[in-house]
Amino acid sequence: MKHFVLMLALFPLHSAASVWQFSIRTAGEVGLIIHASAARTNWATPKSEAVVLTLDVDGKYNQDVTLFMGSTPHDYRVLLGPLSAGRHSISYERNAKYSAAVTGKIKAKFKTQVVEDSELTHAPVMYLRPNTVGRFSDIPLLSWYEWLDEPAGRVLQFSMIFSNEDGGTDTEALMARWGRTLDIEYVYRWIPRSETYQYRNHKEVPFDGDKLGQHPLIYDATDNNNFDEHGESPLRIILWPEPFNLSDHSREELADLHPWTYRIMYEELQREGKLQKIGDPRSYLYIEAKIKAATAAMSVAVGDAVSDKGQPRMRINRDGWIRTTIQLKDKSVPQVEFRCNAPTTPKPDSSCTIEAISKVFFLDQGFTPQTNLLEWRGDPIRLKPGESHVFPVAKMFR
Repeated sequence: MKHFVLMLALFPLHSAASVWQFSIRTAGEVGLIIHASAARTNWATPKSEAVVLTLDVDGKYNQDVTLFMGSTPHDYRVLLGPLSAGRHSISYERNAKYSAAVTGKIKAKFKTQVVEDSELTHAPVMYLRPNTVGRFSDIPLLSWYEWLDEPAGRVLQFSMIFSNEDGGTDTEALMARWGRTLDIEYVYRWIPRSETYQYRNHKEVPFDGDKLGQHPLIYDATDNNNFDEHGESPLRIILWPEPFNLSDHSREELADLHPWTYRIMYEELQREGKLQKIGDPRSYLYIEAKIKAATAAMSVAVGDAVSDKGQPRMRINRDGWIRTTIQLKDKSVPQVEFRCNAPTTPKPDSSCTIEAISKVFFLDQGFTPQTNLLEWRGDPIRLKPGESHVFPVAKMFR
């Protein structure tokens, strides 16, 4: 049975810790929703980025929650870990050391819930990368879990969306090859008697680190958000993952369903001066398709505008569901052309295959995906390097 407890709080800039007591009827994993806003903060504004809220549970440090949505009320969903039945307390206060210098009053409503999904007991505890603490960069925004069918059996995988990455793929190539400047990474995989995580350089290695209950303690260790089971960081967060099935979409579908992630993406680009490189993400056309291009390289064009901007490094050379974007001067899209390009390193039997197109859209001014302009599912279309296929949007508008 789900059990909810609500509380409304209003506390000023330099308040001492406040204490909230709550009870749960049964032992279990407890989720916390903080419906909060922080006056005079904005993720795009230097020195006013966000308030960091420190939570202690029953007198022990639990986590820090960054109120990245500023004065816009938002539900921040976290897990508190396993708790026994009975009475508990949460003390919460503004983290003066790591919050922005300019902040105002915080309004917050709290709601707890004993969660029923057994998968959530394995959700990772994420320690923030030390060189992002105090810089309001590359922070975890959203998490989800999914079950994958692997040769060894079903695997439970946890992934996260970060606001950006300070290393790895450059900003322009992120938009072309991944369709966003958010960073999306799988973090941790679990099956009975076996656990792995994504180590540095995207290596999958066994997990043998410490835990909070059954939650693995994971450290964000690299500038492109790869991880380690050891490290040091003053801040951590336990995001509350949601279940999701990505069999019919790319991972970016999670951002589409939570458009506020695109807003934070934009605001971080703005604050870091990266909009000068790529322009406004709302001026791009977003394309999601299922392809095979690992032996070649695919790009997408609308008229003279091409996703790769004529640069081989910005082409897509992988299989599966992908995202790309095309920067356009206006929102006229008479057709979408998929182009197969030769690989940088010659490979035998190079080709590209288009298997499906699930959506083609713009973001509106509020960063919400607009009407889907094109959806196609049919017999796979195989292209050789130098060949292309055009989909007329007018005939396939939805």
